[in-house]
Amino acid sequence: MSSHQRLWKHNPVLPQDPYERSKARFLGKLVDEKINGNGYVSTVKQDEKGYDVVIVQTRDLITHLEKELAGKNYFGVGGKSFAFGDIVIGSLIPFCAERAWEAMGLEVVPEHKFPEYTRWVKNLEKVEFIKDCIPPREKHVEHMKFMGGRIGSGHPNFM
Repeated sequence: MSSHQRLWKHNPVLPQDPYERSKARFLGKLVDEKINGNGYVSTVKQDEKGYDVVIVQTRDLITHLEKELAGKNYFGVGGKSFAFGDIVIGSLIPFCAERAWEAMGLEVVPEHKFPEYTRWVKNLEKVEFIKDCIPPREKHVEHMKFMGGRIGSGHPNFM
């Protein structure tokens, strides 16, 4: 990451300001730990209590992200440029976790409750290189159903 920062100063992934840079890293780490942990719990437990915990914790996290996104298109400098937070958070929540939850029949992040987050996801979907990297929703959800079944069954070779 630091070599990218040195080479491409005109389009930094992390902010130049130390406080903003640490905030971006913190948000990325927080989302990574919470979403990956919650996703694993919901897949393995596959019961109402496990789902309720995932829903509450994820909605709390999205509420925090909404405050960061208020009035911005992206997490980057001034909310106008695509950056580290968009890469980390965008790859984990809307294009991975949400599709897994959809495969399990859970509505964890309803659009009407999280308008800033929903607007941000729609902005991400317009970014050309993201469109090229993300699998089609239907195929991805089917794959998530298959993987969730293997993980939940305790299959020794779930990957």
